[in-house]
Amino acid sequence: MKILVVEDDDDIRTLISFNLEKEGHEIKEAKDGKEAIELFDSGTYKAVLLDILIPEVRGTDVLKHIRSVDGGKSTVLMVSALEDDQEIIDALENGADDYITKPFSPRYLIAKLKTIERLKNGSNVMNASSPKGLEMDKVKRKCTYKGKDVKLKETEFEILFLLLSFPEKVFTRKELIGKVRGNDYYVVERSVDVQMTSLRKKIGELGKNIETVWGIGYRWTEKI
Repeated sequence: MKILVVEDDDDIRTLISFNLEKEGHEIKEAKDGKEAIELFDSGTYKAVLLDILIPEVRGTDVLKHIRSVDGGKSTVLMVSALEDDQEIIDALENGADDYITKPFSPRYLIAKLKTIERLKNGSNVMNASSPKGLEMDKVKRKCTYKGKDVKLKETEFEILFLLLSFPEKVFTRKELIGKVRGNDYYVVERSVDVQMTSLRKKIGELGKNIETVWGIGYRWTEKI
């Protein structure tokens, strides 16, 4: 996979590139936003790892340019030391596929990329589970917790299956409905929240593992 790494810190950029190359990826590097735009416009990249606080052109503006050019085809993973909620919201709303904060391990970065790629390419996974005893079978449309059936409505099943298949991945409310009903399905934020309230009740004590990410959406976490 051809990946553009945009990072102004030489040591971090070198570390990221080294580990991605070990995984067999072809890497191009940019140390500022201007160079990133030039490289992106002159090549075809499957993924972009993009810092926000970079010289010349800010990372979020580079992101906007990328999305204006590729229409969402490439994977864009924002990598930043900024943990402000608004920064994360801005990145996701402007088309980033995900957002991770520094410091991070190379293994975590690579796992994130693989997860995003699997999601964008359409997962053919038919089973999802939690170590805490939640099991889902997409073929049989069956959900069990510690061996007992959990009765879910169709949309509830699809949302939970998606969250469980990509633990720690934050989904916006629109993304969740888009994945289970199609991107042209009209939904208001409140309706998603109602679905989540019902879903949490039905899975009992595991309801807390569906984590609300303020201002963004939801994710499944095993950390609770």
